[in-house]
Amino acid sequence: MRISAKAISVTVAFTALSIVLSRPVSGIAIPAPYFPFLAYDFWEIPIIVAYFLFGPKYAVSITLLSGAFLLAVVLNYVVLGGILACLSMLLGLYLGCRYISRRTAHCNPLSEKKTVVLYTALAIVFRSVNLAVWDYAMLRYPLPLGLGLSEATIRAILLPITIFDATEPLYPIPIGYLIAKKVRPVLKSGQ
Repeated sequence: MRISAKAISVTVAFTALSIVLSRPVSGIAIPAPYFPFLAYDFWEIPIIVAYFLFGPKYAVSITLLSGAFLLAVVLNYVVLGGILACLSMLLGLYLGCRYISRRTAHCNPLSEKKTVVLYTALAIVFRSVNLAVWDYAMLRYPLPLGLGLSEATIRAILLPITIFDATEPLYPIPIGYLIAKKVRPVLKSGQ
């Protein structure tokens, strides 16, 4: 299997941008108001843009490469959860694309606003469900894998964490979609 120079350059460029926008590198994030160690981060936006411009293979590759770098810098389960979160959102986008393609094939396309809402909703669902399972496991199991917290403590903190996981896709999906929409004509004219 040959990998094109375009594939390599796109993957490297978007991975670098994702890494630069990550909280460990840039220090830029918006703290979640209800849970001190969680923050709304920006590293996923280039991944979402790459998804809409180049497809899911690129986005998954960029997620894994960015995630590997972040794991090397900040080795903890929160980074692993971030990788899972991003992959979960990409699964939601993929299923949304499949649904939209079928509708369009039957001459019943969604409006752009409904398309963005669908993508965001599916990203929220997949991220929230997958991360609820992940977070429970990481909170429940003992060190070195998790924190080994009691059931009562887990019940007290799992809801705020799940709220964070459900609200996080509200900005990278629409922003990534909008950036891709604006950049796509420029890319096409340059080919």
